[in-house]
Amino acid sequence: MHGLMMDYQLTLDRIVERANRFYPRKGITTKLPNGTFHQYTYADFYKRVKRLANVLESLGVAIGDRVGTFAFNNYQHMELYFAIPGAGAVCQQPLVKRLEFRRERGGERHDHVILLIVDAPPRIFDLLGRQLGHARRQRF
Repeated sequence: MHGLMMDYQLTLDRIVERANRFYPRKGITTKLPNGTFHQYTYADFYKRVKRLANVLESLGVAIGDRVGTFAFNNYQHMELYFAIPGAGAVCQQPLVKRLEFRRERGGERHDHVILLIVDAPPRIFDLLGRQLGHARRQRF
């Protein structure tokens, strides 16, 4: 289509590629749940996002699948946010609110999420497992 600013779609993978290409040494800082800070560069971020997208594909995540996350808002969750679409899947958020809404309405409780990535203490992990019912649980 003529007259558009770009010849390609502005998708998350393009944003990660651009950050790696133009700002590889620029820093990213996030605060961890214990109050400390994690720092690394866009080059490190790029490598980890690509590796995580490959891991998701090796776990059987296919294009269009829904992957849910339940994690603290830190660098690991940011990597998931970019890696899930990088694997061709849909990042399903906020998952817990959707589960509660469907349970109240009497509908399906898993919202067709094929993989749920949880970064939480074991008691939260077990609580989510009870919410999901029949879903297979695996700790890594």
